[in-house]
Amino acid sequence: MLMKKEIASGKHTDFDDVALMQGVGERGRDCVLYSESEVRGLIQCKKLSTRLTRPALLREIVKFLIHACLDSSILPAPERFSYLVFAPGDFTGEAIDLLHSFPAQIDIEIGNGTVARYVHDALEEFESFRPLLANPPTERIRDLVKRIRIVGFNGLDLSDRVNTEPEVLSSFFTVRTIVSIEEADSVLRKALDDHGLKLLTDEHLRDIKDRISDIPPEQRVSMGFVDLYGFSIDFFKALDPSALKELVAAIFKVRTTLDGLLIAHIADEINKRIFREITIPLLRTMKVHPYSVQLAAPYLHTRLVAVTAAGVTTAALKSKLFPEIVKTPEQVISDLSQRLLATSARILAGDYSEVIFATESDRELKLTLFKHTHEGLKDVEAAETRLKIDIPILRPILDQLEKDIKATISPTRTVMIGDSSFFDDKAKLARVAQSLRDITPCSQKNQPSK
Repeated sequence: MLMKKEIASGKHTDFDDVALMQGVGERGRDCVLYSESEVRGLIQCKKLSTRLTRPALLREIVKFLIHACLDSSILPAPERFSYLVFAPGDFTGEAIDLLHSFPAQIDIEIGNGTVARYVHDALEEFESFRPLLANPPTERIRDLVKRIRIVGFNGLDLSDRVNTEPEVLSSFFTVRTIVSIEEADSVLRKALDDHGLKLLTDEHLRDIKDRISDIPPEQRVSMGFVDLYGFSIDFFKALDPSALKELVAAIFKVRTTLDGLLIAHIADEINKRIFREITIPLLRTMKVHPYSVQLAAPYLHTRLVAVTAAGVTTAALKSKLFPEIVKTPEQVISDLSQRLLATSARILAGDYSEVIFATESDRELKLTLFKHTHEGLKDVEAAETRLKIDIPILRPILDQLEKDIKATISPTRTVMIGDSSFFDDKAKLARVAQSLRDITPCSQKNQPSK
């Protein structure tokens, strides 16, 4: 049911239908996946409470391929065939290695004779395979196993997917929708704000109102980038043009400095969150390949351009200066993937013309990093296959990181310059002191004052 709903919602572009194989005769297929009525894959469900081992996984694959030798209709196009393994009890470390570096790992299993041994064991064990004992299809199995795509999903992966499909979730569990206190509070506050209550209850809005409400119109000047209150129009008329230009440039510099610092902060947040949410739980456990993780940072930077570029230019020019803003997440992923694959193709071919090496040690470092990110990937086709496996795993995490970081950034950023009058207002002085405490890094709060 989960796969059917995901296919219906467009999450699996390689398939358009799925059929559940019930009873006997499924030949290693719990479900069959189709595209335009052609068999394109299968789902093998291993309902084990323990971890699925590498030998057990490989034996299942071999057994299916023997069935395919007997009946080619269940595997009509190996290059377009996906073998999906659902293991709620997770995989052992060696099984994860096999799944995440399959092209390289299967060569090892073929070379050490393991695949041939598993073929022989299956022919001996299953009555339906006995006709092949006289002429074992070992070479055919070796060929097929290198042409199909193998993907594994553990219990955590499946739980995350079920949680994104409310209809599937409600079919197996009683789901009650309730309104949280926070949501109810926001609804009530919105209704009250529409009637002007915010101006009465928001201390910062009251401060602004108190400062400017008594200033007459002739002492209000709007320059677009900055609004000035308490300085008369005559004062600005009397200014020398160069002085006015210098003033506007100084104010503009404050804004651009803050925007630059914000962009640097976002870059730092992206790196920290990728390390926490992807590097530790996925990369270090080999659930995704280092090659695919290279997409994470540029993807988030690209997706957050709409917020970081707010106020930089007009709405009419924004889409021209920052075309990424109008692209869908899928288009951004596709663009970045193609760029990454093109770079890999050039470097694998020995073309370093687009790589900048500052020094010889820098060259050695970058080539070492390149080798690390391409470990187990013998060519661009293998890299592309790896991306297709890992991107569905990374996307939900990247979407959540984008949402979380975006929530910390306001698209309408404003700078207000006051004066020393707050020293005469005890309530405002207390708020200033609290703000300073709030923005003081934790590492500095416990240091003794000098």
